[in-house]
Amino acid sequence: MTKKRRALSAAFKAKVALAAVRGDKTLSELAAQFEVHFGDVPSPVSDLSLEENTPRQR
Repeated sequence: MTKKRRALSAAFKAKVALAAVRGDKTLSELAAQFEVHFGDVPSPVSDLSLEENTPRQR
């Protein structure tokens, strides 16, 4: 018997990412709170780079 993978919605991913950016809790505390694997919680520094989304200045 196999277990189906849980599909995480974009809204859920955004909620977890915002909680990671706030920095109130450690990544492992966030993983426990949202009941996801530690690797599913984005690192605030590497994964949420805001520089990529800003217009390029010439």
